[in-house]
Amino acid sequence: MKYSAKHYARALSESLRDAQKEEFSIRIKTFFGILRKHRALKLLPSILKIVEELMQGKGAEALVAKKLPQKTLIQIQKLFGTEYIVKEKTVPEVLGGMVLMWDDWRVDGSVRGKLQKLKSHVGK
Repeated sequence: MKYSAKHYARALSESLRDAQKEEFSIRIKTFFGILRKHRALKLLPSILKIVEELMQGKGAEALVAKKLPQKTLIQIQKLFGTEYIVKEKTVPEVLGGMVLMWDDWRVDGSVRGKLQKLKSHVGK
């Protein structure tokens, strides 16, 4: 079974969170062994980037067609509180509205998502 960089990063982050000083290097070596066994060493740069984000605070992403007004971004940040850091990413394919992603959640309020949903219902 193949795992994503996000899955590996969460596993490493959770493992290191409660590690004592002497256990730290053992857990890192074990993690590298798992990556090697799963032939996933190429994911290491992505894994480390995600681990860094997890250690600093959880991340949430707002995919939007065009840049949001600062007021809207502040309101979204308030919804997530201080536990999450909301990053805005401009993706023209969204067409309008937004897609919010955090942890394993994805809430699609985009025009593209609604059109795809409509298309699937009309096709039945």
